[in-house]
Amino acid sequence: EPLIAGCLNPDFKNRIQSAEAAINFVPKSPVQNATSGANRVIVNTGNNRKQAHTGSRLCVMHGDDFGMVFDLTAISKQTGKLILTLGRSVNSLVKINDQYISRNHSTLETEQTGLRWIIRDGQWNFEERVWQKSTNGTYLNSTEIDEYGSQLKHGDIIAIRDVQLKYEEY
Repeated sequence: EPLIAGCLNPDFKNRIQSAEAAINFVPKSPVQNATSGANRVIVNTGNNRKQAHTGSRLCVMHGDDFGMVFDLTAISKQTGKLILTLGRSVNSLVKINDQYISRNHSTLETEQTGLRWIIRDGQWNFEERVWQKSTNGTYLNSTEIDEYGSQLKHGDIIAIRDVQLKYEEY
């Protein structure tokens, strides 16, 4: 089964890491379109209504800290910081315990409302006054991100080696 093999691939760069990627492996059952005669696929995408959210969080989906939830909005409000550090350092505001995560691995940034977040690989090194990338990289939905980062959307999967975090808006 390519779907199962893809989900269990030991090389995280080649592993299926999102529902969208997994759906591509599911056999499609064509349904005849009555008006055009063309085949189409019916996919149940659930409730697509836009709902206002009041906060954002990261949920550890895989790794040593499985089940931990980091409420990014609450952390930002409690610390008064719009830039949160993710890493295994005791000084990281989002502390992940895993040997493959750098002490100063990634940076999460928001604006005053704390509702939109950007993730960047690496962190600013104040002593050397340079941006320092992580050793093992940061991946968003299987795509490596850099110091310029990417805006997070509900359901995004952040992967750092074997650690997987799911970004959720609530």
